[in-house]
Amino acid sequence: DSPYRSLVSNVQSKSILFPGPQRDIGALMNISDIGVLTSNVRMHGEGISNALLEFGAIGIPFLATNNGGTPEILGKDEKWNLLKPYEPIELAEKIGKLLDDPDYRRELGGKCKQAVEKKFGIERMVNEYEELFKVVIIR
Repeated sequence: DSPYRSLVSNVQSKSILFPGPQRDIGALMNISDIGVLTSNVRMHGEGISNALLEFGAIGIPFLATNNGGTPEILGKDEKWNLLKPYEPIELAEKIGKLLDDPDYRRELGGKCKQAVEKKFGIERMVNEYEELFKVVIIR
């Protein structure tokens, strides 16, 4: 049982899951409205998070602490879902906006999907390998 369960009101408990250890993470992601990844930047910097890539790939908007490899997922000019470290009010406000506004949630989910596909999609990977093979073969 999660020690955080007691922090959730009865009203909120209908929307917040504490599923414990899971094997089918994809199923949980697919029923999610948003993904959130916060990091203790004093302790470590996130690499490129597989969870964020997976949320983005299926068009689920995510919020994440602005550190480590997270900005690389989005690109230099895309700052719409990056969070300042240790700013719980900002986090709560952004979560609230996403939960309260389905149109904004879909829009941000689309932007997350585009960012992930552009930087980490199969088409880009195939094109980059093709260019690499051309260089190697020409030599």
